[in-house]
Amino acid sequence: MSVTFPGGCTANSSEVIVYSGGTSGTGTLFTESMGTLSTTVSIAAHETNNGFDNDAFTMSGSGEIRNTQVSSGSYTGASGGANAFLTNTVGKNFIISGINTAGRNNIQLSFGVYKSTSNSTGADLQVLISTDGVNYSALSFAALPTGAANWNYRTAIGVIPAVQNLSIQFRQNGTATQYRIDDVTITNTGNQPVITVNGPVAICPGDSVELVSSPGNFYLWNTGDTTQSIFVHDSDAYAVTVGCVSSDSVFISGNACNSISLDLRMFIQGFYQGNQQMNAVADPSGYPAVCDTVTILLAEANPPNAIIATTRGVIGTNGYGIFNFPPTVQSNAYYIIVRHRNSLETWSSLPVSFAGGIVSYDFTIGVSRAYGNNLVDIGGVSCLYSGDVSNGVVAGQQDGVIESSDYSQLENSIQQFLFGYRAEDLNGDGIVESYDYGILENNEQLFLSVSKP
Repeated sequence: MSVTFPGGCTANSSEVIVYSGGTSGTGTLFTESMGTLSTTVSIAAHETNNGFDNDAFTMSGSGEIRNTQVSSGSYTGASGGANAFLTNTVGKNFIISGINTAGRNNIQLSFGVYKSTSNSTGADLQVLISTDGVNYSALSFAALPTGAANWNYRTAIGVIPAVQNLSIQFRQNGTATQYRIDDVTITNTGNQPVITVNGPVAICPGDSVELVSSPGNFYLWNTGDTTQSIFVHDSDAYAVTVGCVSSDSVFISGNACNSISLDLRMFIQGFYQGNQQMNAVADPSGYPAVCDTVTILLAEANPPNAIIATTRGVIGTNGYGIFNFPPTVQSNAYYIIVRHRNSLETWSSLPVSFAGGIVSYDFTIGVSRAYGNNLVDIGGVSCLYSGDVSNGVVAGQQDGVIESSDYSQLENSIQQFLFGYRAEDLNGDGIVESYDYGILENNEQLFLSVSKP
């Protein structure tokens, strides 16, 4: 399986293990244990039989794959299955090709190595890397201890480039010692990106503030922008991925600034955990009391119900959020509209008066609080329906209906092993997986769509 992430990061494995760099920026790109087998075979035969762990890579060379002299117990993490055998003939080799290290920092190659003679230091075993599969350069590793023929674990010394098609070669360059290779691992460590706020972290409606990321070779903000700096206008949580490492979120909040405040309460079906609480979804470690961001719109009370104001902000895990609107909305009544990235757009049941300085509205106290009773009751608590994640053309663009296109998008995302802050993650646990199916499948059968005047 090959899974590619923004910035060129790819994990290749028959058993896919992915990681989020949101806190440490450290991860394992791949580990190859050589699999298992019952008898000695050529590398080519083992590759043809899909005997290696990483089917997406190309394994080649003139060495053999054997199940003798196994590595079990010789070092931490020794797999003890098959190993790549390089007899004492100059030129015998084992090559792993097609490794995508693009966007990674501080890449390290580690491996288990067995020497057949007690006085060998491993000086005649070459560890080589190539960016084109033709021209190789040498890495080094610490000398193997003398005194016994045994397994050791080594980390190569030298710079491993961040490229889309890296090749690794283990090559015999002597005639005295036979070598075996096992548990080849590539890891990376990186510094976490930092966001600098060039201005106040609380802004008035209509104002903006600049957010600047620390330098890198690729930027992807959770707004969709791909530049090093962005200007933001809304109260929201902002984060950036640089290369393949994600920053912590920065929260920009709204100041009243003579605005009209809406004190709103709402719950989202997939995120709701019971006991008047939702999951912390936007940044669970950095802001455990924040659930997610939502967009609130005000629509005129009379047809055609034109949208006259929009703001964006966060709701807490307790369902509460405060949203500020310009003073021009005062003294009129409006439908309150809630839009969330994986929920069905929901309108208030009636227009709400904005005659005072602070307006309150609670969607959680009954399904009748929504136009057309378009809420789901969970143990006496009303929640927005979850599941509108696609318009059938573009993932993440909603169409106001929970139906087959949403199901297809979720199915595709599950097959790609997607994780992190994704619209398809309906329960907000950071993983797009089978549990999200249940929520969407039930709602799809209800033929749900936006209900509005």
